[in-house]
Amino acid sequence: KIEPHIQKVLADISKSEDVDLAVVGGSDYEKIKEQLGDDCLSYFKYIFAENGLTAYKEGKKLTTD
Repeated sequence: KIEPHIQKVLADISKSEDVDLAVVGGSDYEKIKEQLGDDCLSYFKYIFAENGLTAYKEGKKLTTD
């Protein structure tokens, strides 16, 4: 889980229109949710699961070729 003081930093950054936050993880999306916590996923515009093989934008899976 993400420590509360880091959550605050991420929340502040995610409110900025100049920066989009992303996370890259080796696990699948569900495992990343479990590891970071559901409340923290809202800070990240992009999530790249399975070492970047599967991409999500604002919680929705992007199509892959």
